[in-house]
Amino acid sequence: MIKILTTILVFIGTIAFGQSVKIDTFRLMESERFKDIEPDKMNFPVIRSGNEEIDALINTGLKNRFTRNEYPNETLDSTLIKWSSDQIEFLGFEVTYN
Repeated sequence: MIKILTTILVFIGTIAFGQSVKIDTFRLMESERFKDIEPDKMNFPVIRSGNEEIDALINTGLKNRFTRNEYPNETLDSTLIKWSSDQIEFLGFEVTYN
């Protein structure tokens, strides 16, 4: 009986405390620079965990690591437009572990 109860509590605990994280796609297509590139080829990941502070830290860190801190205080869209001015033809990502 104790083994069954322990197993049930452990199973319920993992469900109750697990976080669900969503990975949205930020599509960079409003810039004049990218008008000739297909819209589905200019994507950048945006993490959504449900906690805005954590999301901001993760997404800012991801943006800054990707652009090597060239525009650390800019928004995601303005950073990507400035950073990729004449360098990028394709921007994509693949989720390998969630």
